[in-house]
Amino acid sequence: MLGTLGFLTAEFIPILGGEAILIGLGIQTKLSWNTLVWLLLAFAVLRAIFRFSEQRTNHYIAFTLLAIIRDRVFKALRRLCPAKLEGRDIMLKGRYGDMQAFAKKLKDLGYEEVKLIDTTNGMFMSRFEAYGWNFRDQQYW
Repeated sequence: MLGTLGFLTAEFIPILGGEAILIGLGIQTKLSWNTLVWLLLAFAVLRAIFRFSEQRTNHYIAFTLLAIIRDRVFKALRRLCPAKLEGRDIMLKGRYGDMQAFAKKLKDLGYEEVKLIDTTNGMFMSRFEAYGWNFRDQQYW
């Protein structure tokens, strides 16, 4: 509804502009110059209000639906595979293997320089992001 009202107010602005051209050419119309200016200002302000309201409403609906869908998906995932979602440590040896042994194996294969870079030190992301801290829900995800 807001979109329709915004569209109609946007359509009346050029119509009133045409009326202004007719008045400027000296052709008599049903609207006076003063009424025309006030109507143009009113339609311009209403157009802005309707446009803003439409965008705000659409964003609210879209992000609310996304949040609901995300919550339902994660509830289903927690029910179906709780062990995968409950791991708290990022670099578990059971998940990724022994990284030190992997680096040594690469050096043995002939790589001159092998570095293990700690990405949780704040250079690429904060420690809270690195460890999966969700600020909005105040819990691990």
